[in-house]
Amino acid sequence: MEALRIDIDRAKPEMPIVIDRAKARRLNVSTYAVADAIRTALFGKEVSTFRIEGDDDDYEINVRLKDAYRYDVQQLMDMRITFRDMLTGQIRQVPISAVAKEEYGTTFSAIKRKDLDRVVTVSSNVIAGYNNNEVVQAIKDEMASGFTSDDRFNLRFTGEQEDQAKDMGFLMMAFLVAIFVVFLIIVAQFNSISYPLIVMSTVLFSTIGVFLGLVVFRMDFVIMMTMLGIIS
Repeated sequence: MEALRIDIDRAKPEMPIVIDRAKARRLNVSTYAVADAIRTALFGKEVSTFRIEGDDDDYEINVRLKDAYRYDVQQLMDMRITFRDMLTGQIRQVPISAVAKEEYGTTFSAIKRKDLDRVVTVSSNVIAGYNNNEVVQAIKDEMASGFTSDDRFNLRFTGEQEDQAKDMGFLMMAFLVAIFVVFLIIVAQFNSISYPLIVMSTVLFSTIGVFLGLVVFRMDFVIMMTMLGIIS
């Protein structure tokens, strides 16, 4: 295999702002006010709109910190939250650093989900000259012999393997339906059960011949094309 990769970055730096709820309650500052102030400083907030004379379009007016302050942690933490104290009715200002502190760490670059479950995908290319199914089977054998996983996690082979399984299920159903329909036609034609059974038994021998031919000529078993040939 080559180009083994994972679809998320496991060491993306982050800086969570942790709010001290006890201090926030003493100062009558809500967590929403803190979060809204930080979001406005970093991403901006629409405060109004304006329109140029003769133009029918409205243009948003967004307010946020300048770059010089936006990426300065200390300036960001010293920014004051302006709010109305619900107890006294007065307008108050409290710096973010009085009720929260910054922390540094690492996290995943994204959280991807499938059917509400978190999913991490590990993928790779198969080097030219190797059979995809053989490589996947070797990985399965290796994992079955010496790999242990946490019960909280499920492992599943997807991608081409999953597509092949779906194609195989569909083609097997088509194969059985084809045999059944042909059997009904023969029964109706010969008005007999035993003779159609003898005729249909040749299908089994023809299938054996297909697989024997693949082995003799060392040809790959291609799910779609080989099964279509068998059904035909």
